[in-house]
Amino acid sequence: MTVYAPAERTERRSFLEELPAIIPKTENLFLAGDFNVTLVPGLDSPSFAPPKADALMLAALMTEQGLTDTYPTMHPTTPGYTWFSSQTSGDSIPPKRRRKVVEAEEELAKEPIMELYWQRRRDRWLQRLEDLQVEQQVVWAKRAQERGIRTADRLTKETFQRLCPQRQHSLMRELQHPFHAEAPPAKDSETIGEYALEYFRDILTSQHEPDMSLEKLREEQDLWQHTHTRLSQEAATALEQPFTAEELQQAIKHMARGKSPGSDGLPIEFYNMAWEHIGPDLLRLYNQAPKGSILTEDMKFGIITLIYKKDEKSNIRNWRPISRLNVSYKILAKALS
Repeated sequence: MTVYAPAERTERRSFLEELPAIIPKTENLFLAGDFNVTLVPGLDSPSFAPPKADALMLAALMTEQGLTDTYPTMHPTTPGYTWFSSQTSGDSIPPKRRRKVVEAEEELAKEPIMELYWQRRRDRWLQRLEDLQVEQQVVWAKRAQERGIRTADRLTKETFQRLCPQRQHSLMRELQHPFHAEAPPAKDSETIGEYALEYFRDILTSQHEPDMSLEKLREEQDLWQHTHTRLSQEAATALEQPFTAEELQQAIKHMARGKSPGSDGLPIEFYNMAWEHIGPDLLRLYNQAPKGSILTEDMKFGIITLIYKKDEKSNIRNWRPISRLNVSYKILAKALS
């Protein structure tokens, strides 16, 4: 039975507690592996120290199972550890087995013909190692593909990184004043916001003369007086009817795919796939709105952001504002239109 105990002390204790229940019931038992435990300090380690709790647990297990450590039985006074972790390992006596390897390498270096022999074998085994690495990479790639099939439909960070295209994020690090070239450029968030607000406030403000009378504005804006076509009574009555599930499905069907979602992060593709579960609730909510019910806050919440178009990033005219609304609100607007 092969055993490898954890290197961390707390996990190793838990492992040794559960090990007796895993060991098979058999007359002849041979345990091999790495227990990461120092049974006899000074022989199994470069320095003397009181035995730790995990060593006592392993000793108790050996006594209970009738196990015997073969190396110290055959070499009771010879250090038998093969590895140790220490800041002062250079000042410690090297293990016996490691010393034998060093002595063998020194003997081989004295004979030129041995160097030729090992050079030939070294080249062959290095080629074998390279072939094994290539085979292992193929196996890893296959496992990664299988894991991707199992996890591709989960909303994880890795999934979004794989689906989203690689593109450079456009950041507004500096902004020139939109109207005064002599003004200093804005380099902090507060000043950048002030420059952008001043520009969009100007282009979105009505350009009518301030002394235009209210009556003149009413005449200019009242388009209904020039409209002669009217809805029929049947069409007007149809518009007053509650929404149907078919109307909402048609609205979803004609909405563009691949668009950025709103603050809730749910795209139109989600509503299309999960409509069987969420459609009845949205239908009930939409039909209650004309009766005085209020839409939820997240449905009415929108995010206005700037999208970089081209040319100089410090020119506010090269940024296009967009409003990101939640799809639940867009479905209602599409159905109304």
